Amino acid sequence: MKKHLSHPFTGTPFRPVGYRNPRPGEVGLQPIYPIGGASEDGAGAGGDGGDGGDAGKKTTDDGDLGDAGKKAIQEEREARKAEKRRADAAERELENLRNKDKTEAEKAIDDAKKAGRAEADQVNNARLVNAELRALAAAAKMRDPRDAIAQLSADLTEVKVEDGEVDSGQLQKLLDDLKTNKPYLFDDGTSSTSHRDAGIGGTGGGNDKPVVAPGRARIKSAIDASTKK
Repeated sequence: MKKHLSHPFTGTPFRPVGYRNPRPGEVGLQPIYPIGGASEDGAGAGGDGGDGGDAGKKTTDDGDLGDAGKKAIQEEREARKAEKRRADAAERELENLRNKDKTEAEKAIDDAKKAGRAEADQVNNARLVNAELRALAAAAKMRDPRDAIAQLSADLTEVKVEDGEVDSGQLQKLLDDLKTNKPYLFDDGTSSTSHRDAGIGGTGGGNDKPVVAPGRARIKSAIDASTKK
C-alpha cells in the first residue's frame, strides 16, 4: 500500500504539490509535499535534530520535474477532463429523464437558461482568447499587441477553449502567419519602415524622398507638408 505524508499531530494527510523522479531503491514517481517535518502515516516529525524524512530534502534534490514529471501532470489533466466528460454525460442523461415529466412551458424556460449560459460562456471564452493573444503578440514583439485582435478577429472564434484553457498553439500559428504576411506590424529591431508597407504614404513632391521616420515623426511630417501647400 502506498504511503502518504500526514500531519504529525492531527493525522490529516497532506496533498502532494507535484511529483519527482524516483531515487535509487524507489519505484515510480514520488510525491512532493510542501511542508517539511511531516511523517509517513503519522509516524512523527523526525525527532529533535531530525530532518523529518525525505520531505525535508525537497529543496535540495527535487529540481526540475523532468519529462516523467511533466508526463504525470499531463496525465492528471487528461484524467480530469475525462472525468468531466463522464459527469457531463451523466448530467445530460439525468436531465433527459427529468424532461419527460415537464410541460412544454417548463422546457422552454430550461432552453432559455441554457442559451443564456452558452452566451455567457462564449463571452468569457472570447476574453480568455483575447488576453492570451495579446500576451503572445507582446512576446513576438508586435508593435501594438492590441492590433493582433483586430487583424485576426475572423479566426479567433475557431480557437478552442476547454475548461478555461486556451489552445495557445493554435493562436501562435495564427500569429506566425500574420507575421509572415504583415511583417511591418512587428518590431524587427530597425527604426524605419517603408511608407508603402506601413500604409501611411509618402510626403513631398517632385524628387523629394518619402518620409519614413517612425511613428509620430512621420505623421507630423505629413501634416507639416500639407499645411505648406
